[in-house]
Amino acid sequence: MTTTPEDGVTAVRGSQPIPAGHATLHILYDAPFDRTLKGLYRVDVGQDHYAYTQFEAISARYAFPCFDEPRFKTPFDVTLTVPTAATPISNTRAVGEEAGEGGFKTVHFAPTLPLPTYLVAFAVGPFDVVEATPIPPNATRQTPIPLRGVTTHGRGAEIRYALEHTPALVDQLESYFGIPYPYDKLDLIAVPDFAAGAMENAGAITFREWLILVDPDARARRADPRLRRRDGARARAPVVR
Repeated sequence: MTTTPEDGVTAVRGSQPIPAGHATLHILYDAPFDRTLKGLYRVDVGQDHYAYTQFEAISARYAFPCFDEPRFKTPFDVTLTVPTAATPISNTRAVGEEAGEGGFKTVHFAPTLPLPTYLVAFAVGPFDVVEATPIPPNATRQTPIPLRGVTTHGRGAEIRYALEHTPALVDQLESYFGIPYPYDKLDLIAVPDFAAGAMENAGAITFREWLILVDPDARARRADPRLRRRDGARARAPVVR
């Protein structure tokens, strides 16, 4: 096995010819968390630690061995072993959990639809997970969509505004394209340190915090006509130099 670190490509050569047919390749793989906001990277917020992924276009290879080429699509079975107190998020719903040793647990997720590697995603941390009302069925889709908002600890209230308006957006998109939302749930994930504005990971869409979080107190101030009049008067006041 030979690897070229600059492009993340590994060549595997057998010691003898491999016969035609199905084969399973086991790779023992380890890597540090990235600090440049690609692959699987770590973010520290105060005393809390989080891990997020950003794989587009060819950065999944920094998280796990794969055919990291967008034209290749395959179902993924994701299993994450994480600290017991942490919440893991991935593209699909969790379908099983096992207690481990040393303060860890293992969480299994449902298989994904066939996906390119750049749409695979996971996040781990002491999240606030806000359960919203499922998006109801409509003329295009016959089943409800579980909907959640995911933020860093203590900021869950700030994603409620986005959750309130998401069902109408999904409904309009489904109606326009005539295609039902294809995944088993929809998570909106606010990421505190993120190179992109947003990323369309299947079932686990990530956003920069400032693009999706709204302070409820700020909303109340904007809704109060007395404060709007006061702010408007302040804005029209002449500046004396």
